[in-house]
Amino acid sequence: MPSSKIYSIIIWFALLLGNIHAADKPNVVFILADDLGYGDLSHAGGRAPTPHCDRLAREGMLFTDSHTTSSVCTPTRYGILTGRYNWRSTLKKGVLWGLSEPLISSDRLTAPRFLQQHGYHTAVVGKWHLGLGWQMLPNGERRQAKTGPTKGDGWQIDYGKKVSGGPLAIGFDESFIIPASLDMFPYVYLKNDKPTEWATLTKAFHRPGPSGEKFEAINCLRDFAREADAAIDQRGIELHRARPGADLGIGLLGRTDAADADQRQIGQRGQPRQHPGRTLEQRLARQAAHLLLLAVGQPLARQRGVGR
Repeated sequence: MPSSKIYSIIIWFALLLGNIHAADKPNVVFILADDLGYGDLSHAGGRAPTPHCDRLAREGMLFTDSHTTSSVCTPTRYGILTGRYNWRSTLKKGVLWGLSEPLISSDRLTAPRFLQQHGYHTAVVGKWHLGLGWQMLPNGERRQAKTGPTKGDGWQIDYGKKVSGGPLAIGFDESFIIPASLDMFPYVYLKNDKPTEWATLTKAFHRPGPSGEKFEAINCLRDFAREADAAIDQRGIELHRARPGADLGIGLLGRTDAADADQRQIGQRGQPRQHPGRTLEQRLARQAAHLLLLAVGQPLARQRGVGR
């Protein structure tokens, strides 16, 4: 992981929403938090109140003996999605970059594809960091920034075309992502494997590079929260239409409103601004736009189990 690890996305957010007719399938909530220690949650002895996470532990399943083969972004994601040791991939150390090729082959069985095969609707919202197959402009063309300097790599990408090897290629039905960490260009969102805008300006969270005009690193958490809410709400509507009157339990996890949730703002020198009085959970709730794996196969209010 680069020295700017603090700048990278803290939590990756994914949704796996179950088949609307599969009431016997359990809900799954998977939260991967960067630098969250085992004892930080209050149910495990932490001093900051975390009532929503405590409820998951109390009403679901609690696993306390788990291990990782790596402590950084790309290999951790690879292991979670494939179930393989990360060193069995072509990446033997470090992490991928924003222009790196896809690390997971489209013919490999992944967790989302497995769940698809068992009646789940799958989606991911947040930082991808597993490589993308960008489409390039013809004849070696490299564009210049609309205004200001043209820095970094990625000006040769055709941002009007879908990428290959992205979330939709390995088992997700829908997606809203950034390619890699917030200090790794290009700085654009991709929705369902297609950039939402062209990179026409140079911007810098840490490393200057091509960026969409609307993309601002400081707004990522807010934007992810909005897209996550929309994905959950849409599936909730579909589930309600299929099962009128059912208690879908949407909001059980304490989903945050973008206007009220904490945003980990970054100052001019890249240092997080402190928010005195806000609990760890309030901060994580805002950052939870980055990794939450949620599988809904029955109403959320009737969860069978949640693994830690």
